[in-house]
Amino acid sequence: MIIDRIVEQARDRAAERTIRDVRIGLAFLCVVLDDGSLGSSFVFNSEFGSNNGLLKEAGSLIGKSALELSEWTLDMKNLLKSSIGVAVLNALTSFDLPGLVEDREGLDEVDFSPNDTVGMIGYFKPLIPELEPRIGELRVFERKPVAGVPYVYPDWAEERLLKDCDVVIITGTTLINSTTDQIVRYCQSARDIILMGPSTLIYPEAYAETGITVLASSRIKDSAKASFMELISQGGGGEQLHEIYTKVSIRIADSHVF
Repeated sequence: MIIDRIVEQARDRAAERTIRDVRIGLAFLCVVLDDGSLGSSFVFNSEFGSNNGLLKEAGSLIGKSALELSEWTLDMKNLLKSSIGVAVLNALTSFDLPGLVEDREGLDEVDFSPNDTVGMIGYFKPLIPELEPRIGELRVFERKPVAGVPYVYPDWAEERLLKDCDVVIITGTTLINSTTDQIVRYCQSARDIILMGPSTLIYPEAYAETGITVLASSRIKDSAKASFMELISQGGGGEQLHEIYTKVSIRIADSHVF
């Protein structure tokens, strides 16, 4: 799986780092490493299950090995632990990569056509006014119902309705719940697949031959780290965080031709 490859690629860096701080909010969390690197990820607060997201390790995370917590990403039972693992992997990310562009939307890495059918895994509401005029049809897939929006489908419709989409946009939160690989297999005709959002992990080699062509994520600059951590701790999210994030994107593979 993609997430297994990422954990393996980050292993050497993770072994050298420890955890300095962890902040867990209502919708996002962040982890700070001993070298000051900060990584964030989404929190599936509505899907914690019977344990309500409680961590038996709470109170002992500071000083733990970043390698140990990065492997929490592979936890298939506790989504909060998986989110923490993704945040650690985000903190370990190297942004010094050829082709990586800052302050550029991931959509700008793709040439859309008025005839395109676009699938979107996750309701990226702010992107839709920009996207709709450039394409023919939009299909959004969400686990939670979105009332009054005719192009939103339940997530169980992905297998049937993604197969003829020309471009697919997948939320990076699928790395947390390990659904990325399965969704990509549904994208049988997509010439471009974009993995997008703050939880997207920028490890290009891990996506080789998966069909994913663009990675679009975010980074927190040093000057914004304190503000970001404060917002997280006080339950902030959404547009508040978008004002702090710096968008980054990179094309990692050529468009597919069918």
